[in-house]
Amino acid sequence: MRPIQPVVSYHRTTVVPVRDALRRLRSSPHRVPLVIIGLAILVVNLPTLLDLVSRNPVQIFAAIQTGPAHQILPGASIIDPNAGYITEAMGHLVTADWLHGHIPWWNPYEGLGSPLAGEMQSAAFFPPVLLLQNGLGFVLLHVLLELVAGYATYFLLRRLDLGRAASTAGGVAFGLCGTLAWFEHATANPVAFLPLALLGVERAREASMTSRPHGWRLLALALGLSVVAGFPEVAYIDGLLVGLWALVRLFSIPDRRGAMLTKLALGGAVGLLLSAPALVAFVDYLPHANVGPHSGAFANGSLLIQNLAQTVLPYGFGPIFGFHSGANATLLTIMWGSGGGYLDATLIVCALMGLFGARWRVLRMVLAIWVLLSMSKTFGVTPISHLLNHLPWFHSIAFYRYSQTSWEFAVIVLAALGIDDLARRRIRPTLIVGTGVVALGCIAWAASQAWPVMTSVRGYAHARTFTVASVALAVVGVLVVVAGGLLRYVRGAGRSGAQARAGYFIVAAAVVLEAAVLFAAPLLSAPRPAKTDMALVQYLQRHLGLARFTTLGPIQPNFGSLFDLAEINANDLPVPKAFTRYERSSLDGNTDPLVFTGTVKADAKGPGPAQELTKHLAAYEAAGVRFVLVPASGTDNFGSPWPPAGLSPAPRRVYSDSVADVWQLPTSTSFFSTSGAACHVRPEGISAASVTCAGPAVLRRLELPMPGWSAQVGSTSAKVRSSGPFQTVAIGAGTSQVRFSFTPPYGNAAMIASLLGVVCLLGSLFIRRSRPRVAANAAHTRPRGRHAAGANQQPNSRAENETVNE
Repeated sequence: MRPIQPVVSYHRTTVVPVRDALRRLRSSPHRVPLVIIGLAILVVNLPTLLDLVSRNPVQIFAAIQTGPAHQILPGASIIDPNAGYITEAMGHLVTADWLHGHIPWWNPYEGLGSPLAGEMQSAAFFPPVLLLQNGLGFVLLHVLLELVAGYATYFLLRRLDLGRAASTAGGVAFGLCGTLAWFEHATANPVAFLPLALLGVERAREASMTSRPHGWRLLALALGLSVVAGFPEVAYIDGLLVGLWALVRLFSIPDRRGAMLTKLALGGAVGLLLSAPALVAFVDYLPHANVGPHSGAFANGSLLIQNLAQTVLPYGFGPIFGFHSGANATLLTIMWGSGGGYLDATLIVCALMGLFGARWRVLRMVLAIWVLLSMSKTFGVTPISHLLNHLPWFHSIAFYRYSQTSWEFAVIVLAALGIDDLARRRIRPTLIVGTGVVALGCIAWAASQAWPVMTSVRGYAHARTFTVASVALAVVGVLVVVAGGLLRYVRGAGRSGAQARAGYFIVAAAVVLEAAVLFAAPLLSAPRPAKTDMALVQYLQRHLGLARFTTLGPIQPNFGSLFDLAEINANDLPVPKAFTRYERSSLDGNTDPLVFTGTVKADAKGPGPAQELTKHLAAYEAAGVRFVLVPASGTDNFGSPWPPAGLSPAPRRVYSDSVADVWQLPTSTSFFSTSGAACHVRPEGISAASVTCAGPAVLRRLELPMPGWSAQVGSTSAKVRSSGPFQTVAIGAGTSQVRFSFTPPYGNAAMIASLLGVVCLLGSLFIRRSRPRVAANAAHTRPRGRHAAGANQQPNSRAENETVNE
């Protein structure tokens, strides 16, 4: 008789582990810090989560809002409108492609078509981008990134044996850092993975010291996500800091360097495998892309001296894009358009304290040097800037704007170390006062830079109030930190007394509160929710078919990608070289080739978009443009009417509302057409057609040719050729089913490599350890001795340890 197999109950396999996990969480020392970090991030985002104010990119940037939108303060809530033009618009298209089972290699809705994954900012292989299905998803994406940034920073600082108060303050400060406050486009995506990658380095180091297997997985995941997040510049600069940190930590364990180096190399290799599709698509696209100033113009780019003052007093120059200075009308616009973040005053004073601690002396020095070098490059200190330009790709990246994440993070780590030193009573009272004086001096200098600019602001009588309020907030923050620090040394309070503990709690709370206030301030310039003209969008979706439209304002590019409407305008970087050449020669000779929006002109004295459209109308029709969208005023941004009087053949107005007029062009070219023998073409979507021909012919498709395009004529592969900026394929007599598809060169191999990376990552979770049980137990013991996390600190008393971990 066969033995009866025991039945494993659902309760035992599912409910019990969940219950045990909840119990561990309730008793975990991380419970309160994680709640504080999460609440801080959620509270500052409540106005957008509850729809009290809007950060919906469609409302703010698509130029289809109906009626006025009210806001408390002038200006904008974010710096870069690419949050709408690229992140939301293309992210939504990426999401739609994945949900329909398609790899998002190509975007048929921008220009004459362009690579989607290769453009990088679309973040086509970044899993959180699947949230971008509506305006709420856009908010949730950034809340998720802020939470990851905050929690990863907290656990990294705890891994360095910092106390809970210091680690919590550091977690909130980076989760609500200046870059995440001001940016919501692809620049913000990789930010969260800097502390996660550094935490991966620390895990690799600890696993190496305890002879444990693995220890590389978190590093691989963080590096892979950083690359696919959609902004190579930020990922590269952050990667340099990760490499420098890893080097410092590698040399701190001389007898285990080989093991750690192996884990770091394995983590880096698997991270590259995971990100292979994005990297291959990007590298394949670059030779055919117009990268604008990234071709070398950024080599000596730097920020203004006023931007340095803005780093200390973020809103000392008013709200984002809120004002224009009378003395220099473009100064504030240039400042906001080139800045990338800020430092809280409380962080500055705590980081100055953190410079002088004994623990982690080498790490503190390296972080300080990173901040010094980065800020020197950012603000154009000539010898250092020229020296750093010798590093790979530094000529091609806007370091002055996109390095700020890394040095903000370095300052936050130094500040957390300072708070922890304060908790351990490792800082002399004279040093606390001295750093406070230095911080107040920085604030005074920043105020001296902001005051004359704000005095000359036009159209707002109380502009200087922003400078006064910013100075007051910064000064109060510094004074609270100094007072809290000195309170730690009050006589009679005892090393573990409540009054002494309250001192560094006050310091940590000051950092948290200032971070929250500065992060939330731009929401005062966010508009109230307002309706958008979806009737216009729906009309185009019903009538555009395979044709394209062009705009002189409404439905700004690249929102056609969001609505599945082919829009010949483009506002992107990079853009296909072939399209920018065609654009300048045949569509608009007086536009920025990267900002072909129908609202700008390159030469202020030259013809405007409406005039250029009239001049090149035949070329627009040849490119398949059927509709022209004109603001309801009937003119472009520069006052030129469209259509002009006497235009022949005259376009026909087919739609009109309070936002836009839609004009249909009389002779728009079909998306599919033939030459040669007589043919009948029946389109079957944008990538397929059924063609019946009396003899050999050539099928023409109004899509941009590029390496990676292939065609299938019946069951036979056919070469896709170029006819100007369009595609052609040779077909024979009879009826043929023609299908077009795009995969970048080596794209399929990259997908296989990525799957291999996933297998390595997940497979390592199930590999049985072959070590004896005793060794396995030892591997889970925290390292002791000279390689322990806090080995270079002096022994703490029991009271001090209890105080630090409060």
